[in-house]
Amino acid sequence: MGQDKQVNIIHHWRILSNVMRRMNTFKMIRLRGKQSNTAKYYFDGHIYYHDGRGSSTIFRCKEKNCSGCVARVYVEHFNNLDHPEVVYEHNHDRDDNVLLKEDFKEELEMLARTTFDDVRDIFDTVRRKEQYGPSFEKYRHLNRLRRSFGPCHNLF
Repeated sequence: MGQDKQVNIIHHWRILSNVMRRMNTFKMIRLRGKQSNTAKYYFDGHIYYHDGRGSSTIFRCKEKNCSGCVARVYVEHFNNLDHPEVVYEHNHDRDDNVLLKEDFKEELEMLARTTFDDVRDIFDTVRRKEQYGPSFEKYRHLNRLRRSFGPCHNLF
């Protein structure tokens, strides 16, 4: 299978998964965290992290440290993320593009790992496919990610 077909299939799968995620609004969605053994959770336009202190059924808003958001989500069991209950309101607006941003980052990192294309080309290709224009910070992150794979990927 050619590289373009593989990228096309991955792109269509991401669109389908994004639509399916948006249809299910009464369940928390588990997303990949920054490290391989971590996770973050999406619910109702916000990202939450699992609170490891004490109870395993509490999730705190991602913006807790930045904007002092006190919003928390409770679930009955950690393995069952159906019907979460938001306890406190957020002090910031919801972001309806959270899932689109996550898909964008995943595709950027996947292409940086699997292709030898220039980082600018990868960034522009993915940005044209997705209807999301991220900041320059993501471009710098992609360069750092590419350098971390070793000298064989450092072709630019």
